[in-house]
Amino acid sequence: MWHLINSIVNVISDLKISDYYLSFYTSDYKLHIIDKSTLFEIKAFQFERDSNYSLFDDKLYLSNDNELCIVDIGNNSILDKFDSRKQYIEVLTEKLYLASSYIRSEKKYENLIIGSDKQPVFELNGEFGVNKYYNQYLFLINRENNKISVASTKKKRKLWETTLVDKVNGSAIINNDYLIVPLFQSLIKFEIKTGNILWKLDIPHTSDFNINELESKLYSLNTNTFEIIDIETGAREMQKELDLQIPAHLTYYADGYLYFSGYKGDRVTRIFGAVDVSTGEVAFTQSIEMPHGETYRGTYDRPTVVGNRLYIRDQLKTLHIYERQGV
Repeated sequence: MWHLINSIVNVISDLKISDYYLSFYTSDYKLHIIDKSTLFEIKAFQFERDSNYSLFDDKLYLSNDNELCIVDIGNNSILDKFDSRKQYIEVLTEKLYLASSYIRSEKKYENLIIGSDKQPVFELNGEFGVNKYYNQYLFLINRENNKISVASTKKKRKLWETTLVDKVNGSAIINNDYLIVPLFQSLIKFEIKTGNILWKLDIPHTSDFNINELESKLYSLNTNTFEIIDIETGAREMQKELDLQIPAHLTYYADGYLYFSGYKGDRVTRIFGAVDVSTGEVAFTQSIEMPHGETYRGTYDRPTVVGNRLYIRDQLKTLHIYERQGV
C-alpha cells in the first residue's frame, strides 16, 4: 500500500520528472520546479499561458510557438532566446531542436532539425510530421495516420517509409533496434534501420502497451484484460481477465508492476492500483479520498511511479504524491 505524503492543488498540466526535479503548471500559469527529493519548491516562473517546455539538468527550455527560450534555473537568467522561423519549435535533446510548420494550402509539413548553434542540420519536407524522437531516430506519420517513416539525425536523411493497411492508433515504441507501432486491429514490429517487418500480431481491440526492455516484454491492461507479449517473437505469453475496468492509456510500467487507474469491475468505484506482471494478479488497489465523496465525473489520471513514490492527479486536478509503505 501507499501512504499519502503531499497534495498540490490546481495542477493543470501533466507532471514531468527529471533527474532532480518535478515540474508542472498550475491554473495561474505558473511553472513550478520542485526538488524531487525534498518536495520543496526551487523556482516558480510566471507565464501568460502553459507553454511547452523541457528540463535538462539545470536548464529550462521553453517553447512559445516559434520561439525558444533557454533559462538557467539556478540564477533565473536567460541564456539564449531565438526565433525558429517556423510555426513551432520543440527540444529533442540539449543539442538538437525541431522547428516545424504545416502548410495547409499545400498539405505539407516542413521539419527542420536545428543544432544548438542554431545552424540547420537537415530538413524533411513533405507529407510526414514528426511524432516521436529516440536517440538518433525520428518517427514520422502522415495526417491520415496510414503512412509512417523513420529518419536518422546522424545520417541526416529519411531511412524508409511504408504505407499501412490500417491506421496508427496509439503511441509507438521506439529504440535503437526496432519500432513497434499499434494499429486499430494489429501490432507491428519493424526493424528500425530498414523498415522490414519482424512480426505482426492481430489484436481484437485497440490498446496502449508498456515496455520492459530488460525482459523484452510488452504489457497492456485494456478494460478487464491483462496481457503479455514477447517482443522478440510477437507471441502472446499471457492473457488474463481481471475484475477491473481500465482505460488502456491510463497504465504505467515500473519495476515488475503495471500500475493503472480506472474502476473496479462494478464500473463505479474509482481506483488506482497495480498488476504484478509475474503472475497477472492484482497486487493492490486504493482510492483517493475526495471531498464530497465520489460525486465527480471521470477517472484519475495515469499514475507515474519513480523510485519509492507514486504520483497521480485526481478529477479536480489535485496532484497526490504517495510513498510506498514499509520501504
